[in-house]
Amino acid sequence: MKPVAYLSYTLFCTVFTGCGIEGKSPNEPTKCALKARPERMIEGFTWQLLEDTNSYFVQYIALPRVNKIDSNRKNKEIIDFVEAQHVMKYELTNTEEYFLLHLLTDSNSFEQGDCGTFWLEGGFVFYKNEQLTAYINLGCGYSQWLFHPENKLTRTGNLNEHGFWKIQALLDNINKRKSEQP
Repeated sequence: MKPVAYLSYTLFCTVFTGCGIEGKSPNEPTKCALKARPERMIEGFTWQLLEDTNSYFVQYIALPRVNKIDSNRKNKEIIDFVEAQHVMKYELTNTEEYFLLHLLTDSNSFEQGDCGTFWLEGGFVFYKNEQLTAYINLGCGYSQWLFHPENKLTRTGNLNEHGFWKIQALLDNINKRKSEQP
């Protein structure tokens, strides 16, 4: 009989990862062949812990920091940078995907309000079966989140202090993992 921890991990991998999980460790990025930005997203996505979460794949895109207004970002969304060469792209690990999904479905991490003028700094792109399903534009020091489609669990998409510390921990983990790679 398998130990409970192994069964929990197996269930976790089966439920919260996307492409090819057989034999993966919880900190190994999921690999999927991503297609170019489609004309439209797959219909029917809702921001919940999904029954079919095992068919989703998440990518984090970080735009370069700039000290002045960059007209290349004006009226853009994170999906406009999926194929860009000058941005950093990270495939989330199983653990990171799970952590992000819990943040996105926890209304206690968000509050009413906005930051004023939204300035795109990065985002998360969700794929199902290699097709764009949903995305989140991150801006205003990563405290303002604009969801497509809308996520009613997050009020207006403004992270509160609790949520901000959670996303900072996730991004720190992604950055640490990337800096450790050769």
